[in-house]
Amino acid sequence: MSEQTVQTSTSFNIKLQDPTMLKEAVNVISEMVEEATFSIDQEGIFFKGMDPSHVCLVDLRSGNQDYEKWEVKQAGNIGLRLDEFSKVLKSLKKKDSLELSFNEDQLNIKSSGMSMNLKTIEQSSTDCPLPKLSYNSKITITGNELHRILKQISNVSNYVTIETYEQRAVFSAKGDNGEVKIEIERGMPEIVEISIREISKATYNLEYLMAFVKHLKGHTLTLDYSENMPLRINAHIGHITQIDYYLAPRIEN
Repeated sequence: MSEQTVQTSTSFNIKLQDPTMLKEAVNVISEMVEEATFSIDQEGIFFKGMDPSHVCLVDLRSGNQDYEKWEVKQAGNIGLRLDEFSKVLKSLKKKDSLELSFNEDQLNIKSSGMSMNLKTIEQSSTDCPLPKLSYNSKITITGNELHRILKQISNVSNYVTIETYEQRAVFSAKGDNGEVKIEIERGMPEIVEISIREISKATYNLEYLMAFVKHLKGHTLTLDYSENMPLRINAHIGHITQIDYYLAPRIEN
Protein backbone atom coordinates (compact mmCIF):
# COMPACT_ATOMS: atom_id res chain seq x y z
CA MET A 1 0.00 0.00 0.00
CA SER A 2 1.41 3.38 -0.96
CA GLU A 3 0.40 6.83 0.24
CA GLN A 4 0.83 10.10 -1.56
CA THR A 5 -0.14 13.71 -1.02
CA VAL A 6 -3.15 14.94 -2.98
CA GLN A 7 -3.24 18.58 -3.98
CA THR A 8 -6.78 18.75 -5.39
CA SER A 9 -8.96 21.15 -3.39
CA THR A 10 -12.74 21.38 -3.50
CA SER A 11 -15.62 23.81 -3.22
CA PHE A 12 -19.02 22.69 -1.93
CA ASN A 13 -22.08 23.54 0.14
CA ILE A 14 -24.16 20.61 1.40
CA LYS A 15 -26.93 20.21 3.96
CA LEU A 16 -28.44 17.35 5.99
CA GLN A 17 -31.74 17.57 7.84
CA ASP A 18 -30.50 14.91 10.29
CA PRO A 19 -26.75 14.48 11.08
CA THR A 20 -27.13 10.85 12.20
CA MET A 21 -26.02 9.31 8.90
CA LEU A 22 -22.80 11.34 8.70
CA LYS A 23 -22.16 10.90 12.41
CA GLU A 24 -22.33 7.11 12.10
CA ALA A 25 -20.03 7.07 9.07
CA VAL A 26 -17.41 9.28 10.74
CA ASN A 27 -17.56 7.24 13.96
CA VAL A 28 -16.86 4.03 12.03
CA ILE A 29 -13.92 5.54 10.14
CA SER A 30 -12.48 7.16 13.30
CA GLU A 31 -12.21 3.71 14.90
CA MET A 32 -9.71 2.87 12.16
CA VAL A 33 -7.70 6.02 11.38
CA GLU A 34 -7.01 9.37 13.08
CA GLU A 35 -6.96 11.37 9.86
CA ALA A 36 -8.95 10.87 6.68
CA THR A 37 -9.21 12.33 3.20
CA PHE A 38 -12.73 12.44 1.78
CA SER A 39 -13.42 12.79 -1.95
CA ILE A 40 -16.39 14.95 -2.92
CA ASP A 41 -17.91 15.26 -6.38
CA GLN A 42 -21.30 15.68 -8.04
CA GLU A 43 -22.30 12.14 -7.03
CA GLY A 44 -21.49 12.21 -3.32
CA ILE A 45 -18.86 11.81 -0.59
CA PHE A 46 -16.44 8.89 -0.69
CA PHE A 47 -13.77 7.41 1.57
CA LYS A 48 -11.69 4.27 1.30
CA GLY A 49 -8.89 3.38 3.67
CA MET A 50 -7.17 0.79 5.86
CA ASP A 51 -6.12 0.82 9.48
CA PRO A 52 -2.34 1.11 10.18
CA SER A 53 -2.01 -2.63 10.83
CA HIS A 54 -3.80 -3.51 7.55
CA VAL A 55 -6.30 -5.72 9.37
CA CYS A 56 -9.45 -3.92 8.21
CA LEU A 57 -10.63 -1.73 5.34
CA VAL A 58 -13.60 0.65 5.14
CA ASP A 59 -15.33 1.78 1.95
CA LEU A 60 -17.87 4.61 2.38
CA ARG A 61 -20.14 5.70 -0.47
CA SER A 62 -22.50 8.49 0.56
CA GLY A 63 -24.77 9.46 -2.35
CA ASN A 64 -25.99 13.01 -2.93
CA GLN A 65 -29.63 11.87 -2.90
CA ASP A 66 -29.37 11.44 0.87
CA TYR A 67 -28.75 15.19 1.32
CA GLU A 68 -31.29 17.99 1.37
CA LYS A 69 -28.88 20.35 -0.40
CA TRP A 70 -26.01 19.36 -2.67
CA GLU A 71 -23.94 22.04 -4.40
CA VAL A 72 -20.45 21.08 -5.57
CA LYS A 73 -18.76 23.81 -7.59
CA GLN A 74 -15.46 21.94 -7.76
CA ALA A 75 -14.91 18.25 -7.15
CA GLY A 76 -11.88 17.43 -5.04
CA ASN A 77 -10.66 16.24 -1.64
CA ILE A 78 -10.70 17.43 1.93
CA GLY A 79 -8.52 16.16 4.78
CA LEU A 80 -9.83 16.12 8.35
CA ARG A 81 -8.70 15.12 11.83
CA LEU A 82 -11.45 12.74 12.72
CA ASP A 83 -11.33 13.18 16.49
CA GLU A 84 -12.13 16.89 16.07
CA PHE A 85 -14.82 16.35 13.44
CA SER A 86 -16.37 13.49 15.41
CA LYS A 87 -16.62 15.61 18.57
CA VAL A 88 -18.54 18.29 16.68
CA LEU A 89 -20.95 15.74 15.19
CA LYS A 90 -21.49 14.02 18.55
CA SER A 91 -22.51 17.35 20.10
CA LEU A 92 -25.41 17.65 17.64
CA LYS A 93 -28.86 16.43 18.55
CA LYS A 94 -30.85 14.07 16.36
CA LYS A 95 -32.83 16.02 13.78
CA ASP A 96 -30.50 19.05 14.07
CA SER A 97 -29.88 20.35 10.59
CA LEU A 98 -26.25 20.27 9.49
CA GLU A 99 -24.70 22.42 6.76
CA LEU A 100 -21.12 21.97 5.56
CA SER A 101 -19.14 24.23 3.24
CA PHE A 102 -15.48 24.65 2.40
CA ASN A 103 -13.62 27.96 2.34
CA GLU A 104 -9.87 28.03 1.65
CA ASP A 105 -8.39 25.75 4.36
CA GLN A 106 -11.41 25.57 6.67
CA LEU A 107 -14.50 23.42 6.90
CA ASN A 108 -17.46 25.61 7.84
CA ILE A 109 -20.05 23.85 10.02
CA LYS A 110 -23.49 25.28 10.79
CA SER A 111 -26.23 23.67 12.87
CA SER A 112 -29.21 25.02 14.80
CA GLY A 113 -27.73 28.37 15.82
CA MET A 114 -24.15 27.06 16.00
CA SER A 115 -21.39 28.07 13.58
CA MET A 116 -17.87 26.64 13.66
CA ASN A 117 -14.78 26.50 11.47
CA LEU A 118 -12.47 23.46 11.50
CA LYS A 119 -9.02 23.73 9.96
CA THR A 120 -8.40 21.03 7.38
CA ILE A 121 -5.17 19.07 7.05
CA GLU A 122 -2.94 17.99 4.20
CA GLN A 123 -4.83 15.59 1.98
CA SER A 124 -3.44 12.15 1.24
CA SER A 125 -4.44 9.29 -0.99
CA THR A 126 -3.91 5.65 -0.08
CA ASP A 127 -3.80 2.93 -2.70
CA CYS A 128 -5.96 0.15 -1.24
CA PRO A 129 -8.04 -1.55 -3.93
CA LEU A 130 -11.11 -3.43 -2.78
CA PRO A 131 -10.68 -7.21 -2.70
CA LYS A 132 -12.57 -9.05 -5.42
CA LEU A 133 -14.06 -11.97 -3.57
CA SER A 134 -16.71 -14.61 -4.11
CA TYR A 135 -18.32 -15.73 -0.86
CA ASN A 136 -19.95 -19.00 0.15
CA SER A 137 -22.02 -17.81 3.13
CA LYS A 138 -24.29 -14.88 3.91
CA ILE A 139 -25.96 -13.79 7.17
CA THR A 140 -28.26 -10.78 7.27
CA ILE A 141 -28.99 -9.77 10.86
CA THR A 142 -30.05 -6.73 12.87
CA GLY A 143 -27.15 -4.73 14.25
CA ASN A 144 -28.55 -4.88 17.77
CA GLU A 145 -28.67 -8.67 17.71
CA LEU A 146 -25.17 -9.01 16.27
CA HIS A 147 -23.81 -6.59 18.88
CA ARG A 148 -25.51 -8.61 21.65
CA ILE A 149 -23.95 -11.83 20.36
CA LEU A 150 -20.48 -10.32 20.09
CA LYS A 151 -20.65 -8.88 23.61
CA GLN A 152 -21.43 -12.32 24.99
CA ILE A 153 -18.57 -13.83 23.01
CA SER A 154 -16.19 -11.16 24.35
CA ASN A 155 -16.65 -12.49 27.89
CA VAL A 156 -14.45 -15.48 27.06
CA SER A 157 -12.29 -14.61 24.04
CA ASN A 158 -10.81 -11.94 21.80
CA TYR A 159 -11.86 -13.89 18.70
CA VAL A 160 -15.14 -15.18 17.33
CA THR A 161 -15.64 -18.18 15.07
CA ILE A 162 -18.59 -18.12 12.67
CA GLU A 163 -20.03 -21.30 11.16
CA THR A 164 -22.87 -21.28 8.65
CA TYR A 165 -25.09 -24.22 7.74
CA GLU A 166 -28.18 -24.59 5.55
CA GLN A 167 -30.71 -22.99 7.91
CA ARG A 168 -28.61 -21.74 10.81
CA ALA A 169 -25.37 -20.08 11.92
CA VAL A 170 -23.25 -20.55 15.04
CA PHE A 171 -21.05 -17.94 16.76
CA SER A 172 -18.57 -19.50 19.19
CA ALA A 173 -15.34 -18.96 21.10
CA LYS A 174 -13.03 -20.63 23.60
CA GLY A 175 -10.77 -18.88 26.07
CA ASP A 176 -9.16 -19.08 29.51
CA ASN A 177 -12.49 -18.13 31.11
CA GLY A 178 -14.45 -20.87 29.35
CA GLU A 179 -16.34 -21.28 26.11
CA VAL A 180 -19.54 -20.00 24.56
CA LYS A 181 -21.73 -20.99 21.62
CA ILE A 182 -24.67 -18.95 20.30
CA GLU A 183 -26.89 -20.38 17.57
CA ILE A 184 -29.23 -18.40 15.34
CA GLU A 185 -31.75 -19.77 12.86
CA ARG A 186 -33.54 -18.54 9.77
CA GLY A 187 -37.01 -17.41 10.78
CA MET A 188 -35.99 -15.70 14.03
CA PRO A 189 -37.23 -12.06 14.20
CA GLU A 190 -33.68 -10.64 14.22
CA ILE A 191 -32.49 -12.79 11.30
CA VAL A 192 -33.34 -11.57 7.80
CA GLU A 193 -31.43 -14.22 5.87
CA ILE A 194 -29.03 -17.14 6.20
CA SER A 195 -27.88 -18.63 2.90
CA ILE A 196 -24.94 -20.73 1.79
CA ARG A 197 -23.34 -22.23 -1.28
CA GLU A 198 -21.30 -24.49 0.99
CA ILE A 199 -20.80 -24.86 4.75
CA SER A 200 -18.33 -22.23 5.95
CA LYS A 201 -16.24 -21.62 9.07
CA ALA A 202 -13.88 -18.72 9.83
CA THR A 203 -12.44 -16.84 12.82
CA TYR A 204 -12.14 -13.05 13.20
CA ASN A 205 -10.75 -10.51 15.66
CA LEU A 206 -13.53 -9.50 18.04
CA GLU A 207 -12.14 -6.07 18.94
CA TYR A 208 -12.11 -4.91 15.32
CA LEU A 209 -15.51 -6.42 14.68
CA MET A 210 -17.18 -4.77 17.65
CA ALA A 211 -15.60 -1.40 16.84
CA PHE A 212 -17.57 -1.42 13.59
CA VAL A 213 -20.83 -2.97 14.77
CA LYS A 214 -21.30 -0.78 17.87
CA HIS A 215 -21.81 2.35 15.75
CA LEU A 216 -24.38 0.71 13.47
CA LYS A 217 -26.62 -1.15 15.92
CA GLY A 218 -29.72 0.50 14.51
CA HIS A 219 -29.19 -0.91 11.02
CA THR A 220 -29.51 -4.28 9.32
CA LEU A 221 -26.08 -5.75 8.59
CA THR A 222 -25.16 -8.28 5.91
CA LEU A 223 -22.15 -10.52 6.60
CA ASP A 224 -20.46 -12.34 3.72
CA TYR A 225 -17.61 -14.76 4.37
CA SER A 226 -15.89 -17.99 3.42
CA GLU A 227 -13.29 -20.15 5.10
CA ASN A 228 -9.96 -18.31 5.58
CA MET A 229 -11.25 -15.25 3.68
CA PRO A 230 -11.91 -11.65 4.79
CA LEU A 231 -15.30 -10.98 6.31
CA ARG A 232 -17.33 -8.30 4.52
CA ILE A 233 -20.08 -6.44 6.38
CA ASN A 234 -22.41 -4.17 4.45
CA ALA A 235 -24.62 -1.54 6.09
CA HIS A 236 -27.07 0.81 4.37
CA ILE A 237 -27.18 3.92 6.58
CA GLY A 238 -29.18 6.11 4.21
CA HIS A 239 -31.40 5.81 1.15
CA ILE A 240 -28.35 5.04 -1.00
CA THR A 241 -25.45 5.70 1.41
CA GLN A 242 -23.67 2.55 2.48
CA ILE A 243 -20.51 1.29 4.16
CA ASP A 244 -18.59 -1.89 3.41
CA TYR A 245 -16.21 -3.16 6.08
CA TYR A 246 -13.60 -5.84 5.33
CA LEU A 247 -11.87 -7.70 8.16
CA ALA A 248 -8.98 -10.11 7.68
CA PRO A 249 -9.45 -13.64 9.07
CA ARG A 250 -7.40 -15.24 11.78
CA ILE A 251 -5.46 -18.04 10.14
CA GLU A 252 -4.67 -20.79 12.63
CA ASN A 253 -1.95 -23.36 12.09
